Amino acid sequence: WPCTLFIHGWPDFEAEVLWATLCSSRDADFLMTCSTKTVQSSSLESGHVYSLINVYEVEAPGQGAVRLLKIRNPNSRSKWQGNWSDSSSSWTPQLR
Repeated sequence: WPCTLFIHGWPDFEAEVLWATLCSSRDADFLMTCSTKTVQSSSLESGHVYSLINVYEVEAPGQGAVRLLKIRNPNSRSKWQGNWSDSSSSWTPQLR
């Protein structure tokens, strides 16, 4: 720490430890990145690195706590179109 690598799917991966590390890193103003391997999405690119801008935990009506990552695509070839995208109905006026 502060240089920590988490790989989802490894035997010792713990989601709660990752989330705590992301929140601590955000609070300390550390630079953060995230990356993909193979993805099946028109909004994310396989084998790509993204700037991790911020992490949020919000209370969504009917869903409870939702953890969100705000990432930036440095190539700007595509934009997230799924849940929690800019035009998503997941965003209530209170959450915006």
